[in-house]
Amino acid sequence: MARISALVIALCMGAASAFVAPVPAARTTALQATTVKDMPGITAPVGYFDPVGYSEKVSPEAMLWFRAAELKHSRVAMLAFVGWCVNGLGVHFPGQLSHDVSFADLAQMAPRDAWEAVPEQGKLQVLSQ
Repeated sequence: MARISALVIALCMGAASAFVAPVPAARTTALQATTVKDMPGITAPVGYFDPVGYSEKVSPEAMLWFRAAELKHSRVAMLAFVGWCVNGLGVHFPGQLSHDVSFADLAQMAPRDAWEAVPEQGKLQVLSQ
């Protein structure tokens, strides 16, 4: 009986910890290196590569912003490539893109021709984001 009581108390105490506010983590920047040449991500085949010299012209915070922008744009480029390949395979959404253009019609076209067939309003929505 004592073991069951201890078990019940232990389970209640464990559940009570769910109501404790989390402790915020200390804010640190990702730039722990002393120079830009020591930043993580510089790999052996290429090494340090800065042909324009941005790293000497901007602050460390700006370099972090450049790195984040590079990651973001590379991920968008990878998704665009996958979308290009999927479109080339003929995979498409069901339904209509506009009054006179269906997704099936666009899937039958080459990717550049499909972009030309998209109405101007649709292109503006894509490009404004």
